[in-house]
Amino acid sequence: MREPLVQLSHVSKTFSYRDGKRRVLEDVDLQIHRGERVALVGPNGSGKTTLLRIILGIEQPDKGSIVMNDPDTRYCTSYVPQDYRNALFPWLRLRANITLANGHRMRCQRASGGETVSADPISEYSELAEVFHLPLDTSKYPYQLSGGEQQIFLLMRAILAYPILMLLDEPMSAVDFGRKRLILQHLASWVFRRNVSLVFASHDFEEAVMLSDRVYVFGRRSGRLKATVEVDLPWPRTLELRQDVRFRSLVDDVTRAIL
Repeated sequence: MREPLVQLSHVSKTFSYRDGKRRVLEDVDLQIHRGERVALVGPNGSGKTTLLRIILGIEQPDKGSIVMNDPDTRYCTSYVPQDYRNALFPWLRLRANITLANGHRMRCQRASGGETVSADPISEYSELAEVFHLPLDTSKYPYQLSGGEQQIFLLMRAILAYPILMLLDEPMSAVDFGRKRLILQHLASWVFRRNVSLVFASHDFEEAVMLSDRVYVFGRRSGRLKATVEVDLPWPRTLELRQDVRFRSLVDDVTRAIL
């Protein structure tokens, strides 16, 4: 059996509040292999964001362990947080926000074995922006963008880093419905083509099924994994898949597991 890219074993995490302590993760075991896509779904407060932050290294578990078996993974992980409004340097123009976030592009491109990296991430951004239908003026500042535009910009910036592992925390929550559908299809195509490992938290069950090989369902305020739904659908995936009977059945499975 191949070695997982990321392995979490018996991970638990408790936070202290004025009115006491609350366990947000309880004895969680997860494995993410190279090129595998997994979704995290569950009610608010069920530990999804905390789990992403533990994988990233921002938070440390109280118990259990996390192992990354590829030494390049720490350098080549892209993260799009739920709090997108505080994820950009507000005093820097968009072009500077792109450049500063992609200091390991060459190393990560070599590690991923992907296509040749351009020396100029701004030109790559322009090409990607056309695909995502968001040709922003990179001389603007973050405050000049809408919430949805900021989220799409962060997603494109994460792609430009040539990640081995991508962590997304409700990455399209502020994006309008029509544009979200378009981005969802391009993102599904991109993660398949680049063989990127993806872990993302979502409240959108269709999005979870569309982008994942497996959906992990967290229980309400228990911190435990409640269920696992295997998504045995072919890649690459397009929006037409959403009309497939198997797709609808899987979305129903996730919905029942949440309830």
